[in-house]
Amino acid sequence: MRVIKNTAQSYSSFSNSLQHLTRRGDRRANLRLIKIDSDVNIEENNGLYNQTFLSLYQLQQKCNEAVDVRSIMESFRKELKKVISFKNAEFFIYDEKSQSFSSVENDENSKNEDFINNLYSEEIIDWIWESRKPKLIPDNNESERVLNNLIFPIYNGKQNWGVFSVLTPLPKFVQGQIEEKIITLLLGTIVPKVQVLIQKNELAAVYNELQITQSKLSNDFKLAAIGELTSGIFEEIISPLQVIMSYTEFLQKEYEDIDTAVIDSIKKQVTHIKNLINRVVKFAEANGEGIKISSCSLNEALTEFHKLTSSSFKANSYESVLDLEEGIPTILSNQNYINQLLINILSLIKPFIKPNGGILFQTRYANENVVLKIVTTDFIDLSMINEKDLGIKIIRNIIKRHEGGFQLKADPNSGSVIILSFPLKRKLR
Repeated sequence: MRVIKNTAQSYSSFSNSLQHLTRRGDRRANLRLIKIDSDVNIEENNGLYNQTFLSLYQLQQKCNEAVDVRSIMESFRKELKKVISFKNAEFFIYDEKSQSFSSVENDENSKNEDFINNLYSEEIIDWIWESRKPKLIPDNNESERVLNNLIFPIYNGKQNWGVFSVLTPLPKFVQGQIEEKIITLLLGTIVPKVQVLIQKNELAAVYNELQITQSKLSNDFKLAAIGELTSGIFEEIISPLQVIMSYTEFLQKEYEDIDTAVIDSIKKQVTHIKNLINRVVKFAEANGEGIKISSCSLNEALTEFHKLTSSSFKANSYESVLDLEEGIPTILSNQNYINQLLINILSLIKPFIKPNGGILFQTRYANENVVLKIVTTDFIDLSMINEKDLGIKIIRNIIKRHEGGFQLKADPNSGSVIILSFPLKRKLR
């Protein structure tokens, strides 16, 4: 007990002036003194928690108003800066088909995308997914050695969905610290919204593709009906042509003074019409047969296609030229595949064709590849070409079956070039 005199001097409370006694780790009755911690840390944590709740509320409001992923990410980065210093923060979604990661913001200039894919190839991402905890991975960028990648695993239900990567100068990251908890709360707020928006975009793309396909199918039905009608008309045309040819020969024999030039001109035009009809019928038969892979001559297919389309090019004052290398090897394909390729390439070029231009069909053999190059004087605006268009998909799918390559290059000053390559060596199937 202590006696306090009646003075103006102030004293702290008895509980604060008394220090705690505690035992050591062993069982002996040795006691030691410890000091009571101040309330500074508690006040700081309370302030941080208040700030966290405010950030969560503001972020939730932004998510409810957002209509695209980019705006959500901008709001998220704004709140994240209050928790941790970073240079860049991105979501990367995993695509099972390509087995690679891509930015959810469709940022083609993402510098961190290659790094994430490298981590996946080294099975580090799988390790992070299995641990279900964030990991700090050193960045091997020589120009920025002080930066590290803080990677959070992201899931969609029980499935691995992607990762969240933060490029930060933090030298270490301790599991369970307050920053990790806050970032996890922020992620829990925006990830469901981001996933819903991505699913909506995918659904809209599928619906748009469905409408395009329905339109294409409708056109195909019309073309099929026209084809059936045309085949009947061809039969009706061939009979009168035979009559014309017979009467022409009869007149030539009966009347010796008849102008032979006129007779030859009639015969020439009738023969030309018959050849055109035969080419169209042959082309239709080639497209109607079953798909059987066999040895095909690309030069022969191009020659037939050129004869069939040259008249339409001429009608548009458009020059069409063939430059075929002799003796090139045949390719394993089907006449139907080659015709589909040429038709869809022509439909790709046609919207950009202008009068008084030209197109060149060229074949070459190089490095065990048969190469078809189609050069046009017109500029094909790549920004107006939709990669999801059915025509582009048909071209890419057919080339994929041949394990070949498809390139489209365009220049406003020099025109456009389409290159198709057909390798002679292919995998056994």
